[in-house]
Amino acid sequence: MAVNAYLVWDPATRVAAAFDTGADSREMLRSAKHHKLDVQLILLTHAHPDHVADLPGLREETGADVFTPAREPVPGAEPIEEGKRFRLEICKSIRA
Repeated sequence: MAVNAYLVWDPATRVAAAFDTGADSREMLRSAKHHKLDVQLILLTHAHPDHVADLPGLREETGADVFTPAREPVPGAEPIEEGKRFRLEICKSIRA
């Protein structure tokens, strides 16, 4: 099964966010390690199982904060309302 899951990051700070987990996040974790990324956020686009299946594994490996749309709650994720904005550098200073 093909599932879209992405890593985005700031090349200067190596701070990253993951969009969804896919069915298996091992390849995403390998990529993050290869690029020496600090995954601080996991942003879920929606609650379909093929997008959140490996949330426990990804969260455990990264320690990242997890957010999901308020209309599609996912256990272990903080619900957010439409229009919320994130700034990774703020998250980095909060977690430090």
